[in-house]
Amino acid sequence: MMNKSLVIAATLLIAATSQAKSISCTGIDKNGSKVSVTVSLNGGVSFDYKTEKTKAKNSETYADVWTADVGAYNLAEGSNEQSVSGSLGSRGEKWAKLSIGEIGKANSTFEYDENDSGYEYSNSISKMICR
Repeated sequence: MMNKSLVIAATLLIAATSQAKSISCTGIDKNGSKVSVTVSLNGGVSFDYKTEKTKAKNSETYADVWTADVGAYNLAEGSNEQSVSGSLGSRGEKWAKLSIGEIGKANSTFEYDENDSGYEYSNSISKMICR
């Protein structure tokens, strides 16, 4: 007969593991920069966002990693609007939203905005591929 506390511990481990999720997406922004974003739901909503300069005239390199103060997500299977969003700072100085389309197809979008006392950066990428 199996120990009851061992069964409870195994159940808790399975539940914790199933909730640790992340999704990675890639695409090209309007300036021709390669974009990659990884969104993690491990103890909060975290964003790892990078752009890489290419030969395109207006492309640029940019990187930012942060965990949202306020985050929301809907990843329910079968949902028509799967998304992850988050903001950071008392005035929402950073904000991002990933709208997830069909996995493996170029139909996801990512919006990113940063406005922190004079420094402004924003980007919007459509046709991202998420895995």
